[in-house]
Amino acid sequence: MKDHALRARLDQAEARALSWVAQHLHYFNPLKYTEMLKLDLAIKASAELALLCDYALGKRAGSEADYERLASFLWSEVFCANEVRDYLLTAELGLLTFNFYGSLRQCGYRDEDYERRLRALLDEGYVLASERIPTRDLDFVHSLQKLGFAYSREGAAQTYAKTLLSRHPSLYPLTTDDIYAITHVVFFVTDFGRMPGGLSKGDVDYLSASLPRLLRYYLRKHNWDLVAELIICLQAVGLSGVPEYDHALGLLLSAQADDGSFPGPIADEGGRLWGEAKEVAKSATDGWQRFHDNYHTTLVSMIAARAARTMPPSD
Repeated sequence: MKDHALRARLDQAEARALSWVAQHLHYFNPLKYTEMLKLDLAIKASAELALLCDYALGKRAGSEADYERLASFLWSEVFCANEVRDYLLTAELGLLTFNFYGSLRQCGYRDEDYERRLRALLDEGYVLASERIPTRDLDFVHSLQKLGFAYSREGAAQTYAKTLLSRHPSLYPLTTDDIYAITHVVFFVTDFGRMPGGLSKGDVDYLSASLPRLLRYYLRKHNWDLVAELIICLQAVGLSGVPEYDHALGLLLSAQADDGSFPGPIADEGGRLWGEAKEVAKSATDGWQRFHDNYHTTLVSMIAARAARTMPPSD
């Protein structure tokens, strides 16, 4: 990154966002809810927070103690609760069972008995045979990689070949959900930039032309969630040198709210991602509503900031 002032802003933004997450940890705990939609959202949010901790602790740039405390909370207060473990094993909730535990294992937590239960779940065959969209199958493969479980490289390549990104589509007809599908494929294939080489030269050429255009579009729409995800993608595929990268980082930081969170998409701008708990959100308290609206954008913005902070200075 050329702008050292921008690096300082990233440090401050991440610290403020960490403070917001710490102050709202109780909302991540599914055990505090009786409504299923809220409970499901809390489990999803906890798994995503675990993924952030995994990423941050692997990209050391300060604040490690803060992320270790968050991971400790997720392990002891959420994941180790028998009710949560049983629910994760019996519910098909986006395969969060493997994702959640895989992230926590990367943070230093391990339960060999639980791993045996996960292997038994694989041996039963349902998880492997269940029909899912290709992006979620790649999510599953990514989780198996983190856990060190065996997976079929040929099958993963075949799954990638079914994704929208592999077709190098024209940008004009793409929906918001399509863009999320593309960003998530990049996340899983590159392990958020930590595992280069998973994309072909043709893929990178396509992304080098498409990602800057998409970033400019979503900056104009003030969709900070997709702005953050597209920033991560640029860094993950080695395209952080494009002018849009630092420009978008600066605008994303300017969007951070006074409380340290980053505002989520408005109305339908979040696609299906924000539709799952919409009915609950209508009657929610102001505190939970703000958590519902902002937590995901805050987490991905923190990954974007961490990714930028850990790049070596370019001058």
